[in-house]
Formats: sequence, structure tokens, C-alpha cells
Amino acid sequence: MLLDTEFQQYPSGQHIGGPVANVPHPGDGPGIGPAAPTVPYAPVVLPNQAFYSSIQSQADGKSFPTVMSYFNRPLLNPAGSKLILDFDLYVNSGIAQANATEFDTMLVTSGAPSVFSGASTQKNVRRNCSMQSVNGQLYLIQKGVWVKIPGAVCVYQPGLRNHHTITYGFGATGGTYENIEINGKNYSIPTGLACDVELDNWAPGAVMQLQQSLIPTGSRFDVILEHAQYSWPI
Repeated sequence: MLLDTEFQQYPSGQHIGGPVANVPHPGDGPGIGPAAPTVPYAPVVLPNQAFYSSIQSQADGKSFPTVMSYFNRPLLNPAGSKLILDFDLYVNSGIAQANATEFDTMLVTSGAPSVFSGASTQKNVRRNCSMQSVNGQLYLIQKGVWVKIPGAVCVYQPGLRNHHTITYGFGATGGTYENIEINGKNYSIPTGLACDVELDNWAPGAVMQLQQSLIPTGSRFDVILEHAQYSWPI
């Protein structure tokens, strides 16, 4: 097992919601939400190496302000068949004002365009393996649509540790959700639910994204991320 541990202390950058012109990489803008918060987003690494992220905005009754921090991590085993994400999450009482809390892994390996119909230039294979919690209900992304996991409800309680273990499977051209475990409870993945796959020019690696959004009447929602780890079985 190859381990990439405690990477929450090494944030790579951030994006905010809103028009394409508001973000450095236009392809990421609309994907993280339609609106930016009114208070500048400024996450920090705490003295204990935990990652603290707060979204704050003046409520307008119609917008869903959204922010995201991301962590670019190395591709330790590109030939492997699994990748496991572990982390602890703490939330404050602002969870009642949250629209969604989202955890994504963007797993990128060197591409083989010949296996994709119509692909003529060398690009890499990016798997979008995204999970979000909306009022405790868990969803996974497939074909750009959030799919509810039947019976998968895990409500975060303010101030309490919530340990997550998310297992992905992957091959040369695809990716799957294999298992989700939160606080020791397993949530079964519907058969056939796979990660979205695209060809693009992202560099090979594993990118963990932590995303927060507020409901239109919400003003603040804080999270702390600890003990983030990628495990690469060999």
C-alpha cells in the first residue's frame, strides 16, 4: 500500500462560483456553482495542520453561493486498480445553512485516445468521482447528473468527528465508485453507477476537491478537514 498522508495541510488553490470570468480556469467555473459569496473566500491551514474552510455571504433569498478548495496530489500507482480516500470532517452549526457539502476526486492518468471514438490527439483520461451530501442525503455524480444513493442518509452533527472512507476502482479508460463508509457504516453503491470520464489536458495525478455551498437564506457554513489521505493498493 502506498500512502499519501495528511495532505490537507497542502492546499493547491481555490475556485469560487459565478461567471466564467471569475475563475482562473474557465472550465471549472460553472461546475462549482452559479454564484460567488459576498465575503472573500480565505481558507487557512491551522497550527495543528487541519484545514479550515468557511463560506460566508450576505443572503439574498435566491443565490446558492459556492466555493471550493483543491489539493493536487501525485499519481502514486497509475497501474493500480483501486484508490482509497480517507478524511475526517467537522462542521459547525452553520450546517443548517448548507445547501451541499461535496467531496470530489479527479483521478487523471496518461491517456490512450485510440480507445475513444473520434479521439485523434493525445490527451489524458480524467475520472470525475464526486460525492455530495445535501441535508445528509448522499449523491454521486454520473453523466453530469447527481444520482441519489437510496437509503444513504448521514446527517453531520456540529462539533463531532465524521470519518469518511471512499473507495474508487479504476482502469485505463474508466472509473467506478466501489464503496462509501462514514463513521463505520457502509452505504451500498447502486449497480452500474460509474465515475464520469473525459479526455483533457490535466496533468496525471489525484485531485481532491472540498466544496461548500449555502442555501439562499444562509450566511455562513464552516468545516474543518483533518487526516486526509490517499491510499494506493499495489
